[in-house]
Amino acid sequence: MSRGFPEERKRLARSYQRAARSVLTDIASLQDASRRAFVSYSSLVSGEQNGVINRLAIVSTIFLPLTFLTGFFGVNFTYMTNELESTAVFWLLAVGLQMIVLFIALYVLHRTRLWRKLRDDGPVEL
Repeated sequence: MSRGFPEERKRLARSYQRAARSVLTDIASLQDASRRAFVSYSSLVSGEQNGVINRLAIVSTIFLPLTFLTGFFGVNFTYMTNELESTAVFWLLAVGLQMIVLFIALYVLHRTRLWRKLRDDGPVEL
């Protein structure tokens, strides 16, 4: 400030500078707090997505053999049309094969304790 400024205006300018510094400090602290809140929220969301992906993996483990068998029995080739003329053989292969694969998948899930972990994890409430 120049020497020609009155003392009262100099004091007023200094008070404005102090107020501006405190406002800038408050803004910086609010930015930091909002950044921490966003990181915390992102962590919660990613944990919830992880649980959903685990559940989808279990569902796909159960339904993937069904999809395979549907595709397998949908293929027209000579063995299927000539050898499987009985409905009992068809149901034995279709349902029996599916049940065996399903029980094996559930047994593996149970042995790895993944099933219990997913069952015990409830939805994350925000």
